[in-house]
Amino acid sequence: MNDPQTACLKARIDAARAALPAWQARPVKTRARLVGAVRHALAQEADTVIAAVGDRFDRGPAETLTTEIIPLADAARFIERCAARVLATRHFGANGRPAWLWGVRGTVRRVPLGVVAIIAPGNYRLLLAGVQILQALAAGNAVIVKPAPHASASLVWLRAALVAAGLPGALFQIIEEDPGAGEALASAAIDKLFLTGSAATGRAVAGQLAARTVPAVLELSGNDAVFVLAGADIHVTARAIAWGMSLNGGATCIAPRRVFVVRERFDALASALRDALADAPARALDVKPRAMACERIAGAQACGWRLLGASPELGATGMAPCVLAQQSPSDSPLPGDLFAPVATLQPIDTINDAIAIDHDSHYALGAAVFGDPVEAAALAERLHAGVVTINDLIAPTADPRAPFAGAKASGHGTTRGAEGLLEMTRPQTVLTRRGMARPHLAPASEHDADLFKAYLTIAHGRGFGQKLAALKTAIRAGRARMR
Repeated sequence: MNDPQTACLKARIDAARAALPAWQARPVKTRARLVGAVRHALAQEADTVIAAVGDRFDRGPAETLTTEIIPLADAARFIERCAARVLATRHFGANGRPAWLWGVRGTVRRVPLGVVAIIAPGNYRLLLAGVQILQALAAGNAVIVKPAPHASASLVWLRAALVAAGLPGALFQIIEEDPGAGEALASAAIDKLFLTGSAATGRAVAGQLAARTVPAVLELSGNDAVFVLAGADIHVTARAIAWGMSLNGGATCIAPRRVFVVRERFDALASALRDALADAPARALDVKPRAMACERIAGAQACGWRLLGASPELGATGMAPCVLAQQSPSDSPLPGDLFAPVATLQPIDTINDAIAIDHDSHYALGAAVFGDPVEAAALAERLHAGVVTINDLIAPTADPRAPFAGAKASGHGTTRGAEGLLEMTRPQTVLTRRGMARPHLAPASEHDADLFKAYLTIAHGRGFGQKLAALKTAIRAGRARMR
């Protein structure tokens, strides 16, 4: 960004910071009620919001409603109802206090961060940034948002709805869409940054922030695995995989990319997937991911992978979902960061093989397990993914109570749910000593070590006899110290 643009960004941040004291003086419940009111606007102006989100990836109104608008309204209601409880000051007193700290009581309050920067994605342009914006504001922050290219309109609507509800305009500002604006935002005087994007972008931004010790939450790339166990309903599983691949034209970070099925169910799942994919329509796709998908499919077929579903047509702009199947263990031909409706299918022999596959991946964003619920839950507990769905794909993650957190190359930190609200604050602990006794301020004594070792045994030793002997030692040392 050139100097005038940098100066403009600084002025925006200064204005946001100047508006913070009055906003933070309002109780959390008041802020949350104002923010939560946006759900009423979403309901009243649904057609306007659908138009603002746009029809990228051939999404019809129903898909935009279910993937962006309804989940955002649900999140607003969750914030309105729960923010005050989640962010409430916590008190601790005598219960659980170490005996040698008698008289100490404490409080832990959640302090707003200040100016929160959000670099928004282009695939779910309203929902993903929208939840972060609402949570940041409810927690007492100001937000500066950098939209993805051609994705400002829905965020402009959201800002207008919040301002109409009574939000001071300086607290929610939208800057330019170009990548340079994101780089400048990461270098500006912000207090925390939330980024949803690729792993490469996340690494670059994290490097910028690290030099200034600015914290960040990074929701990055996925290469999600689906594990199909012996007890899975094969037809439900196949329909879910086909749906998950098609959703949003394949531009979903937790879409199924690698499907692993116990060997005895491989043929049945391959057949069911072929049927489920037969009528799946082609969806519009960005040029770059489509070209990458076509290249990977051709390379995989040359290496013996079998294609289930329609092969991408040369020169077309759309792509129908398809699956590359291979009956022998082989490295996946699909990279992470591929926003296209294509996945692989391979057999596994044991649960430990499934665990090894998961642990070997650089990515740990999402995963899914299909099978007997007890067996599936046991497997889920051993996976590295930040979110695991059992006997379904993607849809359950729209629950506003559910936190979303990746690991490894898929990022760090949490968005959404109660944990996402806490990410918008930092803890401040205040400790108060009551009473007049301050034994630690007295001059050191030659008996101190005996007294402290005796206390350690009384508090943490094993056996009644050992503790009784230590108590006698403590009494003698205490008397000697007081002479």
